[in-house]
Amino acid sequence: MKLDATQLSKIVHNVVSFSFDEKGLLHFHRFSEKQRETYARESQDWAMKTRSSASATLDFITNSNYITLKFNLYPGSSQRYGSIDLYVDGVFHNSRVAEDLSISLAGFPLPEGEHRITVYFPWSAETVVHEVRLSEGATVIPVEKSCKLLCFGDSITQGYISQFTSLSYVNQTARALNAEVVNQGIGGYVFNEATIDESIVSYQPNIITVAYGTNDYSRYETAQDYAEHTGRYIQKLGQLFPDTPIVGILPLYRNDENHKARKLYRTYSLDDARKILRDHYLALPNGHVVEETGIPHLPQFFAADYLHPNALGFTIMTQAIVCKLQGLL
Repeated sequence: MKLDATQLSKIVHNVVSFSFDEKGLLHFHRFSEKQRETYARESQDWAMKTRSSASATLDFITNSNYITLKFNLYPGSSQRYGSIDLYVDGVFHNSRVAEDLSISLAGFPLPEGEHRITVYFPWSAETVVHEVRLSEGATVIPVEKSCKLLCFGDSITQGYISQFTSLSYVNQTARALNAEVVNQGIGGYVFNEATIDESIVSYQPNIITVAYGTNDYSRYETAQDYAEHTGRYIQKLGQLFPDTPIVGILPLYRNDENHKARKLYRTYSLDDARKILRDHYLALPNGHVVEETGIPHLPQFFAADYLHPNALGFTIMTQAIVCKLQGLL
């Protein structure tokens, strides 16, 4: 059976909003309209990335013996691959890899009986869902989440460069906490207080995480510039969410710190930048810090650029974040 708009509306998760167009196609929105306009005024590249379906899921309980999805994938990042991941009762069950974003159909057999089914859409692409089909007469039961997370950040938050979209640190953290999450990561982006839209206050998150800072370090030449720029964002966030724990995830180790070129035009170190951010977060009455994620400084835990964690690095990073967040919930 083909799920109708009413049924789909009850099982969409991890978005600010969603909509159906005149053809009945489902669109995910992880930013408010005002936020999307702010990014679009800066560049079409940022606008494209706001449309990615990072962390968007269908999550429900069913006794269907299969699920079939028809969709289109459009660019939502600098990468041209992605995955549609399927979890059964919280366990990774199957996946369809989308090389060149070229697939438009994914079908998965499901185990017999009633199970919780979670479908993750690509962090790297905009997903437009045409239809979702289950066995005729199958149950479609919404799931309840335990809390709400709001995650700000750059490419590492969006999901770069995970082969499997479900293994980004945001998705792993949300799964571990059974949390509803809005992933507002944008690859390559920096602290910019103009992107904090007051309308997202209505989302009422239980915890906010912020993981900017590494791109800012590439942009600002002096520690003073870095401190002033990042401080404005963190202070505004604290003003908008005075009663919500705000957890700063400090920038990860960068192997390019060892490159002599960086030393020529930076008057401060990444450790200096991390200390600046740590002080900003802890100055907030509701501020907290994940200072170390525990990822070893070894190539095996990173993608080839030695900046973005791979799936193993993301998993270790998640453990530190979940431990911190559990203590605040």
